[in-house]
Amino acid sequence: MLEHLPEELRDGLMEAQRRGERSGARLQVRADGHRYPVVRHWPGGFALDAAAAPHIRGLVDIHRGADHLYRCLIVACTESEGEIRYEFKQSTRADDDPPCDFERPDGEERLRLPG
Repeated sequence: MLEHLPEELRDGLMEAQRRGERSGARLQVRADGHRYPVVRHWPGGFALDAAAAPHIRGLVDIHRGADHLYRCLIVACTESEGEIRYEFKQSTRADDDPPCDFERPDGEERLRLPG
């Protein structure tokens, strides 16, 4: 549908959409002591603004505000339209509970550490 619009108008609309996505983004990627706002995310990956983020790879953490959501192993896939798209090689949900090395009976409460 956008292909019928003049190129200047189409570019302006796409830039406004990217700005809107960035302003509403609450997810952040934390890597090497730096934070980068996530422009878009989907089940298999996410995108960062190409102008604001370097090509990162390896182990990163994904946060929503102060909440640690995931620890991920990523690779950069493509760069286009001002975004760098990354895909997960592995994504593990961050959990406050320690790992369990035994099977819990049904209905048993999970161990909560003080703090």
